[in-house]
Amino acid sequence: MLAAIDKHRKTYNTDYIDSLLIHCMTRGEWTDQWKRVMDGFNEAKDRKWIRAQGVSCHSLPALRAGGTVIANDLSA
Repeated sequence: MLAAIDKHRKTYNTDYIDSLLIHCMTRGEWTDQWKRVMDGFNEAKDRKWIRAQGVSCHSLPALRAGGTVIANDLSA
C-alpha cells in the first residue's frame, strides 16, 4: 500500500496527497476486509504523505462499522 501511495506522489510530483478514499463500502464487516488498506493509509498519514483519509459507506451496516474509523480521522 505504501509503495502505491508513494508512486502516486512521485507521479504527481508532490510531497503529499490531499485525501484518499475507500469507496462504496456496503458490508458491515468491511473494516476487517480493508484493514490492510486502512493501516497503509494510517502509515502514509503518519509520514505526512496524505493529509486526510476517508470512506464512503453505502449502507447503514457499513456506516455503523466505519463510524469509529471516520470519527478517529475527523478528530485528528
